[in-house]
Amino acid sequence: MEAIAETAGTNKMTLYRHFASKDELVAEYLRQSANAADACWERFGQAHPGDPLEQLSAWLEEMAFHLAEPDERGCALANA
Repeated sequence: MEAIAETAGTNKMTLYRHFASKDELVAEYLRQSANAADACWERFGQAHPGDPLEQLSAWLEEMAFHLAEPDERGCALANA
């Protein structure tokens, strides 16, 4: 938690005010990550209604762009 607090520019006491444990902090991060993924699929569905192949192609294109980012750290779920 100390490293997380330092990176966030705060202290452990502040983190523990918002999250009961490190596990709860990780769980919240994963919930937000899942919500972001759901929003992506919603966007792909709206851009390519009724065309799952195009939706998947759009996802693959976005993932390729994302993975090429220099600060990419891999799958959040696998890393957690």
